[in-house]
Order: sequence, then C-alpha cells, then structure tokens
Amino acid sequence: PNAIPRLESLSAAAAVAAAARVFDEAGVPEADQSARYLVAHAVGRIDDFARLPSGLALSAGEQDLLVDFVRRRVDREPVQYIVGDWDFHHINLLCRAPTLIPRPETEDLVERILGFVAQAQSKAAPLRILDIGCGTGAIGLALLNALPAATCVAVDISENATVLSSDNAERLGLSHRYECILGDVTSPALRLPGGPFGLVVSNPPYIPKADMATLAPEVVAYEDDRALCGGDDGLDVARAIVRRLPHILDNGPASSAWFELDDSHLLDREKPVFGAMVREETGGACVLAEAYDDPFGLPRFAKVLLTREGEE
Repeated sequence: PNAIPRLESLSAAAAVAAAARVFDEAGVPEADQSARYLVAHAVGRIDDFARLPSGLALSAGEQDLLVDFVRRRVDREPVQYIVGDWDFHHINLLCRAPTLIPRPETEDLVERILGFVAQAQSKAAPLRILDIGCGTGAIGLALLNALPAATCVAVDISENATVLSSDNAERLGLSHRYECILGDVTSPALRLPGGPFGLVVSNPPYIPKADMATLAPEVVAYEDDRALCGGDDGLDVARAIVRRLPHILDNGPASSAWFELDDSHLLDREKPVFGAMVREETGGACVLAEAYDDPFGLPRFAKVLLTREGEE
C-alpha cells in the first residue's frame, strides 16, 4: 500500500494504475478490476467504476481511504466486504463479513426460478417462498423484487446472516413481505412458520470437506465456513432440506424446490448423486426433475418436484 503515492493532485487514472500495480505484485487476483472498484468507492463514484472521468482527482482524505482499501485487499479481504455492498439481480445488497457474498452464478438460479414461475402462474398470483440458508437474503429478496405478490420466510444458522438479510429487506422496502428466522434446518426441532410453501430455494453449504483446503484465501479467511462446508460429501444440509420437502411444499402450480450445488453432485448426468439422494430421502415422494449448468458449463442447479406419490 505504500506504493500509492501521496500527491497534491492524484488523478483517478493514476490511482487505479498504482493500486493495480500493488495488487499484481502481491498476487491479488483481478488486480485491475479490484483497483477500479476501490478507487471508484473511495471517490464516491461506484456507479462509474468502469469509466471514471479522466479529470477526476482524489482529495487527501480520499487518498487516505484508498490506501486503507488497498491494504485490506492485499490482505485478501474481498472487495464486496471493503465497499460494503454489491449488486445482485437488479437489487443492491449490503455485504458484511462473515456472511457469504452473493455469487454472480446464483443470479442464473434466480432467472431459472422466475422463468419456471412465469410459466406456472400469473406474476400477480400469491406465492409463499422459503429461502433456506439465506445469507445476505440474495435469492429470496431478488425473487420478491420480481414477484410483487410473493412473500418469503428465510432461515439461517448464523445470527449475522439473519440480521443482515433483514437489514437488506428493510433497505429494499421489502420487509413487509420478508421474515427471517434464526435456525438450523438440520435440527428436527426447527419449525418453519408460514408454510406450506410454493417455492423452496436454497444455496446451502455444499463444498465437500476434503475440498475446503482448495478454496481461495478470500473465502477461507473471511467467509463463514458454516455457509461453505457441506460435510464429507457436501450434502449434509441439502439432505436435511430434501427430507422436509414432502411436508413443506404445497400443491400449487409453481410448487418446486431449487438448489445450488457442487458440480460433483450433478456431474453424472445419467445417475446424479443428488438425484439418488432425493429419491432415497423422500421415499420417492420427490424427484430431481432437471439439472442446469452454470455460466461456466458446470452442472450447478437442480429443480426438485413432488411426484404423484408426494401429492396424495
């Protein structure tokens, strides 16, 4: 960070170049993009991060702020925690450590859910949503933003997450349709209010324990491992959710459950591990109806439906 020069007039372009150079030398990934975000945030122009005005100069206070931001990024703190908020599917979410940062690929999951709902029922029709492992509230709040008649109950094991997601709901003007509770879905004692639900959505902890050591420093040092590690096979929490589905899904036109998973759970497209688990845990009452690739071509998302057995 000492490589950021203190000058009477430091242009935004020079600041970006200096910060990117520090990041490159420190081995920080996406050096130029990180530098642009942080300079834009330091000068209060985050909406212009891709094209900062050429004549823009940083004040002494803004330079001090940038030096602090760069120091934190060199320590591999994620940009989202440094700037304090992040865009996700047409909404802006507060981000605070250690609550899991919304990933861009999860926006694809939201899009698939909305496409399914649009085919199943009117956008104006009521819909009760359950978001398990809500984190910042990203999935549930993005769905509420797009579905004006929907309501959402969210649950997370982390008090940090329940407070943050509730703050985000308030900030977005959605708190009258959003309730977040503290609870562990793997505990049989947990009772979920507001059911049954037309949609169950979850981005649960899904990384197999053996893979945790391979995660980037930004993830290991700053994000809650309870939101990441899914046990030996990565399916501990997903398994607990699936077990509940026959009892919490309603029989409405959009009735379905949606998961984001590790690619290993869906990699065998003929006999996916997740599909076998769904059949086993629900006694055939639910079925893996479809799996979808993420933007990187990896199988990442799953749609689960009640079978006729589950509807009787």
